[in-house]
Amino acid sequence: MKKNLFIFFVFSFTISLSQSNSSNFQADYFYGNILRQNPDASILLQGHPTGIFISYNKRTIGEENWQEHYNYPDFGYSIGYQDYK
Repeated sequence: MKKNLFIFFVFSFTISLSQSNSSNFQADYFYGNILRQNPDASILLQGHPTGIFISYNKRTIGEENWQEHYNYPDFGYSIGYQDYK
């Protein structure tokens, strides 16, 4: 069973690390703590902030002149939501 699981993970990482795809989709969920720096701000700190960040990016490969000038940047769309609690 462990051997089959190991082979599955190696195979899935091999496929996911392919660089032939020029676009990617990413979704991140986060949960955190806010450090108390000022005692007056304790009214605002009621819980642990949570949120989600979703993005779609496309890599540039030098199809236009400006891309080489800016070191082949990624561009795309992102949306994020954070609940500070």
